[in-house]
Amino acid sequence: MNENVLWVVLCVLALFLGSMVWMGIRSQRYNTTFESSLTAGKSTSFLLITASAMGAHIGSGFVVGSAEYGAGYGIGGAWYGICCGLSFVVAGLFLGRVFRSLGCISISQYLQTRYHDNVTPLIYSVSNVFSGISIIAGQLLAGKALFSAVGFDGTSGVIILAVVAFIFVSLSGMWGVLAASAVQTAG
Repeated sequence: MNENVLWVVLCVLALFLGSMVWMGIRSQRYNTTFESSLTAGKSTSFLLITASAMGAHIGSGFVVGSAEYGAGYGIGGAWYGICCGLSFVVAGLFLGRVFRSLGCISISQYLQTRYHDNVTPLIYSVSNVFSGISIIAGQLLAGKALFSAVGFDGTSGVIILAVVAFIFVSLSGMWGVLAASAVQTAG
């Protein structure tokens, strides 16, 4: 790899990792209690929630993958993104008022309110843990591939990314996670 390209890649990587830590520190003002850390202080805007939902569902894999599919298949490569966007509109139209009228801020809270038990939201939450583990594993493997592609040890890359992610999540709480997903959507 060209030495100039390597330096650009290292600078971009350092900027990204540094911005994640900075965003985590910046998010501290919304985390005054444990509950506010989990609920983003109930102070997020519509734009932040929308952008973070899109970022969480579409993610960087789609951004990179859609560029590849777009080059290979044309407009057909964009259908996943288009359908994701339409699903957010449909969910908002049919579920927004229901959630607001019940005072729910999460699907687990809605399930608990709807079914008057703790088992249903527990099943939902546990299934989300497994989903989250697979997403984290995919991100770490992508980081390993990125580090390996620029000539670094992939295992070291996984360790660095895991440490930065741990610091970020520990500092930022839910508000920072929402903001990071929103930034990912903008990217």
